[in-house]
Amino acid sequence: MVVCVKTGRIQLSEQHFKSINSELFVVDRQGKILFANSAFCTRLGLHRAAGRRFLDLLERSGRMRARRSLEDALKGEDQIEEYTFFNGAVSVMKLIRIGSDETTDLVAGLSFVSSPAVHAKAVEGAQDTPSPDAAALVYKGLSLERLRLEHRLRRAQLKHKEALKASNTDHPTGLKNRAGLDRDLQKEVVQAGAECANLFLVYIDLDDFKFINDTYGHHVGDRLLRAIGRRLRAPGNVVSAARVGGDEFAVLARSEEKDPEAFTELARQVWSRVFDAIRIDGLSLNLTGSAGVSAFGADAFDLETLKRNADAALIEAKRSGKNQVRLFDAALEQKRARRKALEQGLRHAVSKETLEPFYQPIVPGKSDLGIGVEVLARWQDEHLGDVPPDEFIRVATDCGLLSDLDLLVARKACRELKPLVESGQVSFVTFNVSPMVLSRDDHVDRFIEAVRCCGLSLENICIEITESDIFPDFEQAKATIATLKRAGIKLALDDYGTGYSNLRALLDLPVDGIKIDRSLMTGVANDERAMRVVRSIIHLARVCNAWLVAEGVETAAQVAVAQAMGCHYVQGYALSKPLAFADLETWLVRQAESQKKGEPSQGSKQAISLA
Repeated sequence: MVVCVKTGRIQLSEQHFKSINSELFVVDRQGKILFANSAFCTRLGLHRAAGRRFLDLLERSGRMRARRSLEDALKGEDQIEEYTFFNGAVSVMKLIRIGSDETTDLVAGLSFVSSPAVHAKAVEGAQDTPSPDAAALVYKGLSLERLRLEHRLRRAQLKHKEALKASNTDHPTGLKNRAGLDRDLQKEVVQAGAECANLFLVYIDLDDFKFINDTYGHHVGDRLLRAIGRRLRAPGNVVSAARVGGDEFAVLARSEEKDPEAFTELARQVWSRVFDAIRIDGLSLNLTGSAGVSAFGADAFDLETLKRNADAALIEAKRSGKNQVRLFDAALEQKRARRKALEQGLRHAVSKETLEPFYQPIVPGKSDLGIGVEVLARWQDEHLGDVPPDEFIRVATDCGLLSDLDLLVARKACRELKPLVESGQVSFVTFNVSPMVLSRDDHVDRFIEAVRCCGLSLENICIEITESDIFPDFEQAKATIATLKRAGIKLALDDYGTGYSNLRALLDLPVDGIKIDRSLMTGVANDERAMRVVRSIIHLARVCNAWLVAEGVETAAQVAVAQAMGCHYVQGYALSKPLAFADLETWLVRQAESQKKGEPSQGSKQAISLA
């Protein structure tokens, strides 16, 4: 059948129906017959059926059921029904929708069998002249009910297949989704068996996709994802390609070489093709991404391990500076095992409050200033031993424990330091605050409440924030810092001289102090350029009426230079390493005794003489 729409008129080519002996008709959305072949007209004893309403040709009792069948057929649900016409003729007909445009959808009716001539002999025990209403029509030995049941079964199977496909498909890209990838993985492993040794899973992550969405709009981001989907499907060695996250993809592929290193090169080729520059709406987007590769049968012998290994390799690739391809290997396995042990141990340590605060003294460079301490978290695990702070802080950030860790250490430190602050042995306490404090108001409120509950005055508290923590969301940082300042807490910029070193931070933020980064202090005694940079920071601090701390000083010479240049405080191993609370008390006693005797502070004899 050919249906074409021209200037609003529907034209049907009658020659396509000459070879069809069964009754056939076509109706529009209103049920009006647009075409009927000669077999249909003959069955009803009509010279012409076109222009009549299909429902008007039926017995009155069956019109309501026929109307519902037409409506369902227009929705795309094929119908098989028995119809009794005005002249007593009975036909089993199938109604199907034809056409693709919703405004021109039509329904075609095709008869399987008609009465009264066929069914009387086909049904055993039937009367010689049965009435049409009681007819049990038979088509190729199948009753109407059997036809209906088989049709519904086929339709249910088709819908199940379509639903299964939809549930396994990522619709924006046309790739498989995570569930679809899992099915393909299972299928490949079962079918391939021992040949899975050259089966590889690659996880791919786009770099800075959020920036593209925020800068150019989500419509550009969606088109970019679709373009990457097409690129992932193109290589012949790709068994399955899936989108498993917002900007994360997975490729299941085969390599002719079973050597994982050989496949790594193949993965790099796929990766370079995927991340080739792309043009969208006149924009030329340079793409970068990271990829992690895991080999089945080499580093993984089950699907869950295969996926975990690929994910671990991807994480390592991103940590290596992005735009990298990393193959999972024994070293990564050891690293992942330690990472798992660290997370489990850290969760236990936070819940049992076994992390401890350590204190590094901040020594005054001028005699009229008091001693301060910086609070640092330390963790000693019975199985893992002393875990470096950089390592467990990173794990705490990844698994969402950092806020609880910060608050735990703050509460312990405030309780321990309260008598030292009240006696005047310690003038102020500084805490390093993670970027989380800049984006979570509840963390700020909980921190303030923790200090107050310990009985320590907020005026003795200083928060250290690095520039790199502030500028990704400067407005949010300003709002959070304002909350801290209203409570009476002081603010210091940590590691100044690195990162952004943005002068606006000093002008737009209520900064009380500046900590000169240790990288500048390392060469200040022997490097004239480092000396000039430090002097410029000192001048800025004076303009902003902020006190200065030279941190990371490791030699007496560096201490002397820092004090001679006018730094208010000095901090570093040249004066003291971070101390447990009992050791801090001992250190403070010795300091007090030295001052009474008029001796220079420990580790700063040269410094005091130049002060």
